[in-house]
Amino acid sequence: MFVRYALLGDAVNRTSGKWNLIGNFNVIWARTLPTNHPEMGILVRLEADHREAGAHSLQLDFVDETGARLSGPDPVPFDLAEPPVAGFPLSFDIGLDIRNLEIPKAGNYDFVVRVDGVYLDSVPLYVRAIADHPGGKAK
Repeated sequence: MFVRYALLGDAVNRTSGKWNLIGNFNVIWARTLPTNHPEMGILVRLEADHREAGAHSLQLDFVDETGARLSGPDPVPFDLAEPPVAGFPLSFDIGLDIRNLEIPKAGNYDFVVRVDGVYLDSVPLYVRAIADHPGGKAK
């Protein structure tokens, strides 16, 4: 099993059976730190071999530079079923809203994607102070 894509955005929603990611970013410029990011979303697609059909659990952890878990949603159970048309990989798509993400300081963070406890990938999130932005000024 592997992560085909995992993207951060302003929001995710599902309409007519399709996932939509609104905006796309990997940097948060904060006026003050620590900070609380009010709303974002993450969209993840997992793909797998047919031998991996069945029940699984997705864990998404927000971690700091040392790998220490800061937060994350509860594990999400999912089932990889055979696709209705032969020749396609097994896949699972999920969009998760992340509200009020607490960010303790400027630095490099990751959303770590695990399935059944096995690390698959990570999605970086860089947090910087506005005062460090070229031309930026802290207020």
